[in-house]
Amino acid sequence: MKFSLYSDSDSSFFETKELNEKIYWFLLFLVMAFVTFVRIRLIDFPLERDEGEYAYMGQLILQGIPPYKYAYNMKLPGTYGMYALFMKLFGESIRGIHFGFLLTNLSTIVVLFLFVKKLFNPFIALTASSAYGVYALTPYLLGFAAHATHFVLFWSLLGIYLLLVATEKKSLFSYFWVGFFLGMGFIMKQHAVFIILFSGVYFLFHSYLEFKKGNFQFKAFFAQGSLLVLGAILPFLITIALLVYSGVFESFYYWTFQYASKYVGMASLSFGWERFTLVTGIIMSEFRLFWVITGLGFILLFFIKKDFSKKVFFSLLVFACFLTTVPGLYFREHYFITVLPFTFIYFGIAFEFFRQLLSLRLNVVISTLLLCIFFVFVLKIKSHKDYYFKVNPITLSRAFYALSPFPESIVIADYIKKNSSKEDTVAVIGSEPQIYFYSNRKSATGFIYMYPLMEDHLYSKEMQKNLIEDIQKNKPKYIVYIGVAWGVEPEKEKMVTDWFSNYKKENYELVGITDIILLNDSIYKWEDEAKNYKPRSNNYVEIFKRK
Repeated sequence: MKFSLYSDSDSSFFETKELNEKIYWFLLFLVMAFVTFVRIRLIDFPLERDEGEYAYMGQLILQGIPPYKYAYNMKLPGTYGMYALFMKLFGESIRGIHFGFLLTNLSTIVVLFLFVKKLFNPFIALTASSAYGVYALTPYLLGFAAHATHFVLFWSLLGIYLLLVATEKKSLFSYFWVGFFLGMGFIMKQHAVFIILFSGVYFLFHSYLEFKKGNFQFKAFFAQGSLLVLGAILPFLITIALLVYSGVFESFYYWTFQYASKYVGMASLSFGWERFTLVTGIIMSEFRLFWVITGLGFILLFFIKKDFSKKVFFSLLVFACFLTTVPGLYFREHYFITVLPFTFIYFGIAFEFFRQLLSLRLNVVISTLLLCIFFVFVLKIKSHKDYYFKVNPITLSRAFYALSPFPESIVIADYIKKNSSKEDTVAVIGSEPQIYFYSNRKSATGFIYMYPLMEDHLYSKEMQKNLIEDIQKNKPKYIVYIGVAWGVEPEKEKMVTDWFSNYKKENYELVGITDIILLNDSIYKWEDEAKNYKPRSNNYVEIFKRK
């Protein structure tokens, strides 16, 4: 398949002889080997809050406990299932989770290569998928963490690739699998609904083109559309059926629809614009040349001699994937995982343009080799060598999450695990759900985060009261109190903090304290030493045991 540009005569401006496809697979293998090396080196990176939530929920699933029964969150349960699968296959540990994440990441790179190769050519496919593989590693996208967006991308990309195949081959049952994989992306996170809508819009557009050509058949159109819709809703219907059977549908509906609808509407447009400019600035800050080249590729797309329907396909796809970052207007770094792989296709288009220019003077092998070397320079692999090759995971956790108690959670949970039984419960008054996972102890309350309780919405006061009632009723053996602010406005914490100040005096004793002094220095005090220790910083964690 050849890549060409329009000239004034509407003919190819220049063309490049394509290399053997095995060479591109070999080069992609080298990129994947690099990605594997870095991810294995960082495999012990302490779980952050989102990962802690997914890991705890996944752990409960493996114990036969459905989501939303002992732990609440507004996300759909697909990512919890992925974590449960990883832990079942590779062990209930940080390593087990991150190894499963590695395999997902590598699979995504391969599917992206196949997709772009079919849409354009092998060289653009190699460049775009390699750029994604390397860029997705970076801390600017929180690339060391297995966020839901990675799983949205994996499942949705399978559906997107099959959609391209199905519309070309007019395969009837392929449409079911298109919908099914896109539906799997949706249950990973609600934001993927925009990609499902994209598939429907493109299906209608493609049918319209077939109608103009005189190839339209209503029976085929109806059958294909029905299978697409059936496939898209089936994963969600199965999920609902399982939640109803497990008796948690009411809790699921409250958190994923009622509360989620309030959460999405809390941020203002001005706040959203500030977040967007801030986060995109962070993402692009170290890679300015890369983004200049990507911008050039965006311009060149208008001049590519390419099937019009494929241009529409690609443009609609990029727009739909961008929309997945918008709900809530929070624009967190990892939200862009779903759109960047397709944005990187523009980068690949620009590189193909450079290769064709070089091929006027040099042969295609040398041109490709030079651009591969330039690729390493543009992605600044040497500039980030400490991150890729040297700094240990604990130091990196401190560097990117400051004084958040992610490394400390492992030590705290280990103490709780050694001094309690499987039947004992724990309550974390704070937003560190990873403690439940590490200790393998159930939470005494479903509120594994304090954020929802402190936000400005109708349910916050009711949630705080429910948290207090849960702890008083279930009497957890240990309570872990996170001594940092949980919400935007500290006064919103007063109901919980005032209650706990009195409650702990009558029912609990201090048995441990973690004082986070500096980025690489935490002080642990246990038992009698903890009782007489006064924290030297404002970042501390207290562990209380029931009297």
